[in-house]
Amino acid sequence: MGGTMVRNKKPKHVVPERVAKSLDLSTGEVVATSVFCHNGHQLIDEDVEISGHPSIHVEVEYEGRILNAYLSAIGGDHSRYVTPNISIEPGVRTPLRCPVCHEQLPPVAPCSSDCGGDYIALFLTPDADFKYIIGICDVNGCPSAFVKTFHSIIRDFSD
Repeated sequence: MGGTMVRNKKPKHVVPERVAKSLDLSTGEVVATSVFCHNGHQLIDEDVEISGHPSIHVEVEYEGRILNAYLSAIGGDHSRYVTPNISIEPGVRTPLRCPVCHEQLPPVAPCSSDCGGDYIALFLTPDADFKYIIGICDVNGCPSAFVKTFHSIIRDFSD
């Protein structure tokens, strides 16, 4: 595997140097600072902040429309902003797309809850390495998500 490992102070997780710049674990929270689609497009939007941090910008498909969605970059924080400002019903699957190339983001596994959704990959490296991902459920209102580096789940937000 090679490379230097970075150990954060709280909690004690070893994060590969390759993704150390994509995650901020210094406060005990997991904050995504760089997230990419499978084509290497940056999804962090510095112009739209949620909970005091730049947001993750994706497109969602709902009722035949493509909407812009801004998700909190803080693991476990389910805050979001959808524009135009419409309410998406809980339990509805909303395919996620890159706002740059407009391609659907890839699924990685069925969601661990009983919602019937899939975990969608948000990559921590621009080369779309499935060893370094954030997995979020594509069902609106499902809180299940995780952060994975190499073979370890850094944090599971499914509870």
